[in-house]
Amino acid sequence: MFNKKKKKKIFIFFEAALALSICCFAARMIKAHASSTDSADNIPNKFISIFSETFSDNSSADGSPSDNTTDVTPEATPEPTIPAALDGTVTESHTTSATTSAVSIEWTPVEDAEGYSLTLTYNNNTTTIETTENTYNITDLSPATVISYHLSFYKTILGQKIYSSPSAEFSTSSSVTKVTGLTLTDRTSPLEDNGQITLSWDAMSNALYNVYYKQKNASDYTLAGTATTNSLVISQLKASENYDFYVQAYCLSPDNVGEASDVISVTTLPYTVYGFSADSETETQIDLSWDENTSGNYYKIYRSVNDGPAEFLLQTEQTSYSDTNLEPGTVCSYQISVVNTTTGLESTLTSVLRCASRPTAVTGAAIEKSTATTISFNWEQNTSATGYIIYRKKGAGSYVYLTSTTETSYTDTSLASGSNYRYKLLAYADTEQHPSLSYSNEIKTSTLPARLTVKGKAGYGKLRLSWTATTGASGYYIYQLQAGSYELIDTLKGKSNVSKVYESMTIGTSYKYKVTAYRNAFSQKFIGQNSVVTTVKPVKTKKTLTTPSYYSTKKALTSSYAWSKVPYVKKYANYKKCITIPGIRSTNVAGFESTKMCPQAITFAGKYLLITAYDTYSEEKSVIYVMNKYNRRLLTVIVLPNKTHGGGICYDGKTVWVTNGQKISGVAFTDINCAASKKLAYKEVEYTKTLATNYKCSFLTYYKKQIWTGNFEYTKNGTLRSYTILNPNSENTTLKERSSVTLPPAVQGITFATGGKLIVSRAYGYTNELDIYKPSKPGTTSMRLGKRLKKITMPALNEGIAINGAYLYVNFESGLPGSLALNHMDRILALKLKAILK
Repeated sequence: MFNKKKKKKIFIFFEAALALSICCFAARMIKAHASSTDSADNIPNKFISIFSETFSDNSSADGSPSDNTTDVTPEATPEPTIPAALDGTVTESHTTSATTSAVSIEWTPVEDAEGYSLTLTYNNNTTTIETTENTYNITDLSPATVISYHLSFYKTILGQKIYSSPSAEFSTSSSVTKVTGLTLTDRTSPLEDNGQITLSWDAMSNALYNVYYKQKNASDYTLAGTATTNSLVISQLKASENYDFYVQAYCLSPDNVGEASDVISVTTLPYTVYGFSADSETETQIDLSWDENTSGNYYKIYRSVNDGPAEFLLQTEQTSYSDTNLEPGTVCSYQISVVNTTTGLESTLTSVLRCASRPTAVTGAAIEKSTATTISFNWEQNTSATGYIIYRKKGAGSYVYLTSTTETSYTDTSLASGSNYRYKLLAYADTEQHPSLSYSNEIKTSTLPARLTVKGKAGYGKLRLSWTATTGASGYYIYQLQAGSYELIDTLKGKSNVSKVYESMTIGTSYKYKVTAYRNAFSQKFIGQNSVVTTVKPVKTKKTLTTPSYYSTKKALTSSYAWSKVPYVKKYANYKKCITIPGIRSTNVAGFESTKMCPQAITFAGKYLLITAYDTYSEEKSVIYVMNKYNRRLLTVIVLPNKTHGGGICYDGKTVWVTNGQKISGVAFTDINCAASKKLAYKEVEYTKTLATNYKCSFLTYYKKQIWTGNFEYTKNGTLRSYTILNPNSENTTLKERSSVTLPPAVQGITFATGGKLIVSRAYGYTNELDIYKPSKPGTTSMRLGKRLKKITMPALNEGIAINGAYLYVNFESGLPGSLALNHMDRILALKLKAILK
């Protein structure tokens, strides 16, 4: 057993031996990691850490071993690591010398580097060499060889050679030799101060070239430009001047420059002639001129005739030339140059000036054929012409270019029918820019009137032919089939004379017709194409029907929606006084039947009820039905002279007035009374007077010795105006406006009741009503309509209204067969006036 003193000595010895071992290990680690990623400042810290862990004191504070002292087992020593690459790189390198076959380079050495790796690339090859020096000589090069290279350094660590990252790329080159083969390849002088010389020389790989020049007598050269290839265009030189040139090559840097080439002397050309043009062209001569050119002494003109080879024509010191004795239509192409007698040089030729002596005029132009939409004409061939230009004039307009052609005939298409056209032509040589100096004779003609579409209508022992007026017609020919051929039976003069009635025709016999429009123009008659055959068979006479169009019995009428569902009608209409609207199913209009007469306005005149209507097919003239107001029987039909809408009618005691566009037209009451008294089937009348209002007239009434009329508007307000008739018994009868008030939209008719109340009939869309007003000061400039006092719902499409005795009579358009109205009323309703006005 050891005593405590001996035991302590042994323990101290053990600790000292262990410390020495650790120090030796640390020294090896420091050496192995000298070039590792750990910095020098970090190595002592690692050593201290290892040392502290190794010599951690397990004794107590008094130096005696702790009770928990255990055996210490040393940790395994870690294997040293080898870096993938060294830190740092070569940062600087330069060329120390260069010849045409060798280059020496040098770089900044790296501390502690064992050597360097050099990667060279030139002539499309790459090679790598290693050296322990910081210089290298590259040999066996050609002149202007460009070399790129990278550098890295290396060290040996634990027996392995470790390299740094490659440097940035460096470049160098062998020196450049003298440029050879300098020569002139082209020269031109497009402008006086823009002479151009093109030089070329033998090429060197990788070289750039500086080109220098000076005027012959100047002392200093100027850099003309730097070329990347072995040629350069030097511009902005003076024309007809002598210059010296040389070229010097360099590679990579202007400092690495070779010997200058030999000098060559070149004279610029005279500048190209300006302003070369043709002043005039005639049938036998072309006059040329150009600007004076100071870079030469005389001019040379070259000419090609009719696209043949260009040949020398002449030389002149003048600035103009007349090429004479040419045949008409000769195409001449000219070029001109200027020659400097001192240098013997000739300028570049001008661009080709293409001219032509003018061809002779076109002759023999004449019309060949016309239709409603085409005109064909021709002319004589012109041997001096290449083609022909056509001009056209329509009506009183101006001539305009139409087209050109190389043919000797032309058909103009898509023309307006029945229209005058004129044509004239120019011949041209080569192109349209060289036309003849005079026009052809003028062609005057017209298209034919358009083919007519003729309607035939059978009447009562008569027939009618009608058509739409066609543009440009002077009249119409009517042909009838007779004995197997069509014979001209009528000539109607005037464009608007578009119908013809033939009477006393045999009922049941078919008659065939053709109608043709004709036109008078340029002392000629242009006859259009015949219409297709129209066949008409006259029929037996029919009377105007007065049977209802919808409700044939009282029960059918009073149970209809228009009667039973409209409160005022159901309560206040007097069936016995209601009147069946006549003529709706069939009206005899001057011997022709209309099945689509649309009822409009009504008025009372003496013992008559007058009802206007118009033909919705627009075939027949408008009419006035004349009825006995007491027994409600139709007496006669007055046929008006036109197809007026007839939306208004009134009676002033002598004349029955009817609306007629922006006018009112009068029918003599004596004509109506005569026809009614004789109970004629119809009577055609003429207007005795027509008076202008300059406003649309949609409805009429007569009140306080004034005629009242206004305009219907669908959705906006209209205007009611009153007029007095001035000079009614003279030819100078006119209307004088007395009052004007605004009315609501959709007014179809008006009437005044005793006491001055105004009843307005309004209908459009879902509006079907009577409105009651009490205007103030009616018929004066101070008139005011006032507020509406009452609105009364009516059946659909109420039209004109009139008062007779104790009843208000209301006419309806919805009685027309086939009407799309919401409901239908085929009677003129008689409503108790008192109930309406109260």
